[in-house]
Amino acid sequence: MGPDRAATGGTSSQSSAFLPLSQVLEEEFVALHGPLPGAARGVDDGDRLPALYEAIHALPEKRAALCLSGGGIRSATFALGVLQGLARAGLLTQFHYLSTVSGGGYIGGWLTAWIHRVDNDVQKVAGELGSLKPRAKLDPEPEPISHLREFSNYLSPRAGLLSTDAWTLLGTILRNMILIWLVLVPLLAAVLMLPRLYLSLLLWVNTAGASFHPGVLLAVGGVLLAWAVAYIAATIPSSTTARRGQGKFLVFCLLPLLLGLGSLTIYWAAVSGRAAGPGREPLPVLVNFVWFGAVVHLLAWAGYTVWLRTSWGQGRPAKGSLGAQLGSFVAELFVVVVAGGVGGAIAWLLAAKLFSRVDYTLILYAALAPGFVVGAFLLAATALVGLLSRWTEDDDREWWSRCGAWFLIAGSAWTVFGALVLFGPVLFSHVWISRALTAVGGVSGLMAVVGGWFTKLGARDRASSQTSPRDRLMALAVPLAGVVFAAVLAIGLSTLISGLLGWLIRQSGDPVGGLPQWGNWPHGPFDHVGVLVSSPIWIVTGVAVALAALGLLMAWFINTNRFSLHAMYRNRLIRAYLGASNTDRHANPFTGFDDNDNLQLHELWPRSSAAPAGAPVPRRRLLHVVNMALNLVHGERLAWQERKAHTFTASALHAGSLMVGYRRTRAGAGGPRAHYGGTEGMSLGTAVTISGAAASPNMGYHSSPLVTFLMTLFNVRLGWWLGNPGVRGDHTFYLASPRVAVRPIVAEAFGLTGSTGPYVYLSDGGHFENLGLYEMVLRRCHFIVVSDASCDEGGVFQDLGSAVRKIRADMGVPIDFEGGIGILPRSADPAKRAASLYWALGRIRYSIADPSTAPGAAPGARDGWLLYVKPAFCGSEPPDVCEYAMAHEQFPHEPTTDQFFRESQFESYRMLGSHVMQQMSRDWTGGSLADFIAHVAARLPGGAGKAP
Repeated sequence: MGPDRAATGGTSSQSSAFLPLSQVLEEEFVALHGPLPGAARGVDDGDRLPALYEAIHALPEKRAALCLSGGGIRSATFALGVLQGLARAGLLTQFHYLSTVSGGGYIGGWLTAWIHRVDNDVQKVAGELGSLKPRAKLDPEPEPISHLREFSNYLSPRAGLLSTDAWTLLGTILRNMILIWLVLVPLLAAVLMLPRLYLSLLLWVNTAGASFHPGVLLAVGGVLLAWAVAYIAATIPSSTTARRGQGKFLVFCLLPLLLGLGSLTIYWAAVSGRAAGPGREPLPVLVNFVWFGAVVHLLAWAGYTVWLRTSWGQGRPAKGSLGAQLGSFVAELFVVVVAGGVGGAIAWLLAAKLFSRVDYTLILYAALAPGFVVGAFLLAATALVGLLSRWTEDDDREWWSRCGAWFLIAGSAWTVFGALVLFGPVLFSHVWISRALTAVGGVSGLMAVVGGWFTKLGARDRASSQTSPRDRLMALAVPLAGVVFAAVLAIGLSTLISGLLGWLIRQSGDPVGGLPQWGNWPHGPFDHVGVLVSSPIWIVTGVAVALAALGLLMAWFINTNRFSLHAMYRNRLIRAYLGASNTDRHANPFTGFDDNDNLQLHELWPRSSAAPAGAPVPRRRLLHVVNMALNLVHGERLAWQERKAHTFTASALHAGSLMVGYRRTRAGAGGPRAHYGGTEGMSLGTAVTISGAAASPNMGYHSSPLVTFLMTLFNVRLGWWLGNPGVRGDHTFYLASPRVAVRPIVAEAFGLTGSTGPYVYLSDGGHFENLGLYEMVLRRCHFIVVSDASCDEGGVFQDLGSAVRKIRADMGVPIDFEGGIGILPRSADPAKRAASLYWALGRIRYSIADPSTAPGAAPGARDGWLLYVKPAFCGSEPPDVCEYAMAHEQFPHEPTTDQFFRESQFESYRMLGSHVMQQMSRDWTGGSLADFIAHVAARLPGGAGKAP
């Protein structure tokens, strides 16, 4: 790709190709500082980022960023006080970037919208924010602040369980959950039809008579099994130089293997049934099994031997002399025959001793036989590994171990799955058991969803050192509850399917028979056992296809984004925060919402194309960067298994991730398919809401497989699906939501989110990094002020530690707090708290990652400074704040799950933020941001002279 150069004030809106990080940062440089210097232009792609960093370090006015952390409305309200304090100190207009996460995005979006609505006059907004002069005698504050106070309980402004707002919230949640069920439940039910379909095939081959020859199944099964064995032999590292991944293994090995073994188990059911029938046909004996196994392996051996000698097979060249090669050839042939014979013998033991009367144990056979046969194949493979140990290496054995793991997973999954579907409904035979299971399933589901959500959110509020026995118990109980609910759900759906199939059988004129061998055992609701053995294959197949088609049809109609909880959450955030500065607000009299409250991201930055010829490039401060998390729960990078996410940002200029690439959010001449996130690009309301999507099935490093499935099922989904901004999204990046909901919902439910598909799943920026610091260090900001109001009751600075760790690991930029961090938690000794501060100062060691080549440059000359601000309770706060703190012992770190602020709560956090800034600004007489950082550094213990 030949990326457009950002050398002038304009950008190439015509290009819809994805952009690399270097070009994105170049275009931001132009927007903030003017044209790139000559040294940064025309360089090779590989040198663009280093050249840009040199240009940034050489700026006469060093870059500055204000970061507002996540933490819901607690963080937003504290940050409001911080913003007011910065405005009063004359510092707010000195920041080039505004970087926000989650709750920080609430107030960041509020500030950005306000600036936009006063013609991008940052000075005017800062003046009103910082003014101590009342606007009116009985209405002292600017309207945008008064509006925030009015909507402090933004989710349900009118408090009370009987209020219309509360019932609207409940009704929206129930409506969206039911709509998502119209997609998920038919698809789940279609999957649950697989054991029934297999059982109906077993019944059919026993009643087909002479019109069907079981030998067809034997031949099909043998060929598929030989294919799978050949793939294994042609893919182990000692055989080939090709590096075939897991996806190819699943499609070209595991799937044919399962289909082949399934064909063979159905064949055995057919021949054993005929052996017990009137004709008394003889059963295959041990010699037949051994012979079949040997032939299958010989067929596989011939196939992979020929394949490896082609250019596609990429076989390794033979080693040694001709005699040695001949000896290896004979030995390999012998081992293949022996392994096939051993596999056949194991299969005979299984068939003849365990499943000799399939007609008598038909349902049990359907539930257990496929899994057991996969286990038999695994045993045969184990024997083969042992026989080949003289000619294989550690890489081969590791490959075999991974292969065996998949066989074990497949066999175990079918056994559990088949038992639940075929035998589970029998548990509902007695009323008291039925009621007990229903109650246990409901309670476990509620516990898994609610407990999982609160546990994961609580994990962001506590470090491991703060984990209580209750937390550890919940960490064990929530997954267990998830397992119980999933099992009860499968049994319940299988029971309902039996009712549907029984009705269809009777409507077709056939009776629902019984199974004499079942005896006096209960049959379950809807005569479940009778339905199992009476379901014709055409009815079972038709119902399975109809259920799958219904789910797919509903997925086409029902938008996975619009009917998540995201839209409900977004509308209320927009009304409370973005609508605060809408002076021409005309809310719908019934709903209270106004579409004009929201703004498109591309509207938030002046367009140079509108300026008259010869006019200077319009530039301003506070380019808002909204931080989100690109979920990589199914990611490939092993080092990121704990993260399960990466950074994703949206601004008025671009949206994307350094991992996959970026697209432009600005509208322009490129047409409706040239801009990311929709016809007009992404809106500010959508970006801020995604950034605060704390409750999502895939939550970065908080993701849990069972909780993920249940949160998707109950539609506890605040995240958002968008097109991949990278090359994989060339045909989807311009969409506001996926075309069809099936793939996204399945990916959410089973933790399959990643960066390689046409769509990506975005959630709370705190699922990756909760301060917004990572992206600002990536942009080489020299002065960074962080307002960290994340929940940290124990004072362990979890989010700061996470950000510092990721920045050092990914960028090689250490951040040091040489004097330590003297911010004390409320649990500390009151005498020590009274003398503690609200801030700490860190040095950002850019000089290590970007060493200066200028002669005579002082060591550390390029280092930046991080002013870290955190709410604390020292006892010297204003009286109203102290009064609230005495009544609420967790203040100022009340749980993030509390998103329903009262007026006293709102004012206490806001005034605490203002008080913190007032303390930092004491004796401050004005000046630059560098002067202010030097001022606060001088007030730290031993801090004089340590900052610019």
